[in-house]
Amino acid sequence: MAEHEETCDFGWSVGVLNKAYAEAMSPILDRIPRGIRGYQTLYAAATYDLPTQLALAEYLVIDKSVMPYVVDDLVEAGLVRREPSPTDRRARRVVPTDTGLRTLREVREAVAGAEAALLEPLSADDAAVLRRAVAIVARTSRDGCAG
Repeated sequence: MAEHEETCDFGWSVGVLNKAYAEAMSPILDRIPRGIRGYQTLYAAATYDLPTQLALAEYLVIDKSVMPYVVDDLVEAGLVRREPSPTDRRARRVVPTDTGLRTLREVREAVAGAEAALLEPLSADDAAVLRRAVAIVARTSRDGCAG
């Protein structure tokens, strides 16, 4: 591969990768309401100890006015439920149901396969470095947006 093919405009690269990721995930996540956003919400609710629905929205960088609709759809599908927050009895936290956890396990296997296919041009080491680097930049960007 020519050098100019390995390095190009960062914005273009991120945009193309985002589009390819969305296209790869769409058929996998069609069983979860709201697709990628619903999957990320279910995943975060199952993985992180976020005490309120607002904390979940802030973690995912989803507008707090949109988050109730995402959660409503997941509740209607039986994937999550709202419970009183342990830190604020006026607030609710989002908790996955047993069905939600089972669905998440099944979908995560397919997501992992699609991600591996997307990263196939890279060595295993380069793929691990890319995943780590993107996670660092994403978290730093998210935390910068929250303030």
